[in-house]
Amino acid sequence: MNDHPVLRTLERELRSRGMLDSAHRVVAAVSGGPDSVALLLGLHHIASTLAADLELRVAHLDHGVRDAAGREDAGFVRALAGRIDVPAFVESLPPGALDDSHGLGFEAIARRERYGFLDRVASGWGATHVATGHTRDDQVETILMRLVRGTGLRGLRGVLRDRRLAPGSRVRLFRPLLDVSRAEILDFLAQAGEAYRVDATNVSERALRNRIRLRVLPLMKQVTGRDPAPAMARLADHATALWDFAEQQAEAWLDRHGARYADRLEFPASQILPLHPGLRPIVLAQAIARIKGNLTRIETLHFDSLLALVEDDRDATVGLPDGVLVERRGDRLRVRRPEPGPEPFAPLPVPVPGTVTLPHLGLTLEIEALDNAPGLLEKFIETKRPDEAMIDGQAAGRQLFLRCGRDGETFQPLGLDREHRLRKYLSQRKCPRALRAAFPLLATPQHVVWVVGYDLDQRVRVSPHSRLLYWIRARWSDPKFRPYPEPQPKSQTPSPKSQ
Repeated sequence: MNDHPVLRTLERELRSRGMLDSAHRVVAAVSGGPDSVALLLGLHHIASTLAADLELRVAHLDHGVRDAAGREDAGFVRALAGRIDVPAFVESLPPGALDDSHGLGFEAIARRERYGFLDRVASGWGATHVATGHTRDDQVETILMRLVRGTGLRGLRGVLRDRRLAPGSRVRLFRPLLDVSRAEILDFLAQAGEAYRVDATNVSERALRNRIRLRVLPLMKQVTGRDPAPAMARLADHATALWDFAEQQAEAWLDRHGARYADRLEFPASQILPLHPGLRPIVLAQAIARIKGNLTRIETLHFDSLLALVEDDRDATVGLPDGVLVERRGDRLRVRRPEPGPEPFAPLPVPVPGTVTLPHLGLTLEIEALDNAPGLLEKFIETKRPDEAMIDGQAAGRQLFLRCGRDGETFQPLGLDREHRLRKYLSQRKCPRALRAAFPLLATPQHVVWVVGYDLDQRVRVSPHSRLLYWIRARWSDPKFRPYPEPQPKSQTPSPKSQ
């Protein structure tokens, strides 16, 4: 038993990190499945037999999606930890914790919650490392999944052996069983006479990872006559070494050529082109990581767009996940996060005539009701600013509101013969993305009257027969939220005719 591959591998990985030579605290993430149970038993065996100053804790998170089975897993882990006298931290997520309101995907949200839990447990206890039971089989499945979805050198690294648990965390996440096969894990547990839990979702072919495990890998073995896992694991190690080297080169390049500001990173596009083609995307990746904090959800197709941005000298912008923007302006490439926009607000009645204010937008809207008279419309046109509008008061009525746009809402811009989707219209008019969800609209109970600062609706246009007019003035005290530049005062220089 002491010479089993699981124990030999664990001891080697721990020694390589100096964790058997001095005091260390390690949290073992244990789901109850065979891999994590073998991890815990192996760590406990080494800590006991080698007289190492290695303290262990168990951490288990019930995501709350498997009902009774999830609660039974938690009970199994708690009992196992108690039997070997290792303290256990077991928690359950509250209902709704995995709701995907931002479109991240269930797996990404579950991983974020799990890693957040592990970081709290480890940091609170003063642990240096969190260990997980990922095996060589997990490594191969991950690489194949990324190949199918599209990946580059970074993706070929597969599951990393050692990395920071979370951005800003002092705790390291390490996977000491990546050189161990799942068959060796099961053999280790059989020799130890140890039970484990089986997650029924692992045999469902709905998930791509499961289809790769159950169908693709057996077929690869059958066709080639050999197990592809060892070769693919070596590929991951080679890719990791190459990426680490290229990453160092990219960091050094950014240190020389990049200019970091509070909200962005800038560097010259022309200086990227002389770089080796293999290094260019890695420079871009590191620039994104400096602003975003990580490269989560950044895929090959994004780098294709970014490389086109470098090679084409036209001004353009590429939007990335989590709101990161990469802009080209002249020869400058700028990576930045847009400033968060204002929150949507509840509908606000507008008195006619009268004034209403939205303090969080710095917007004041004033409506003046006027009887139509000769020269009034001409005066308005002569002095009109972008933040003013004149509409037919009878067509608009006296029940007006300031509100945000609704899902799928349309309106008919003045002079056009058909309606347009409001969100698409704001995009075409270059309204800042951060403003669109909370952009103020003047509306009747039935439809939009004025997209403030932009266009009126055709249904409230002023005609020669209009008898009642509303002169509307919008004033923005905070230029951060103004959707258009501040109008410049008209020149007072006399015209040639007047001279």
